[in-house]
Amino acid sequence: MKNLIQFLGIAMAVFVFNACQQGTPSTANVQLKTLEDSIIYGLGAYNVDILMEQFQVENPDLAIAYKGMKDQLEKKALFTPEEFNTIAQTFLTKQMEAAALGNEDKGKKFLEEKCQAPGRSHIAQRLAI
Repeated sequence: MKNLIQFLGIAMAVFVFNACQQGTPSTANVQLKTLEDSIIYGLGAYNVDILMEQFQVENPDLAIAYKGMKDQLEKKALFTPEEFNTIAQTFLTKQMEAAALGNEDKGKKFLEEKCQAPGRSHIAQRLAI
């Protein structure tokens, strides 16, 4: 997780540095003219993958992401990397708990259906569902 935070921090700093030099970022006419442009674009693209895959965040508010990057570049971030790590761990824990609860409900339903099948009444007695 620490490496992920460092990677995201570097990616955001590079992006914001480039965006701040050009004023407010606009996506209308983005052209990848240099290797640095390609790196910045790639970091943005793959950070979204991380948000969607690891944190399962869909439709992230890019204005908030931009503010976080800009604040970090200006050394005015709302929290430290350690505080972000705690926030991220809490977020991931809640997601895992929600998924586990859903799986538990599905498991109970499955067992109830199987226990009601003809000739399976002994299963319900043993499982005590």
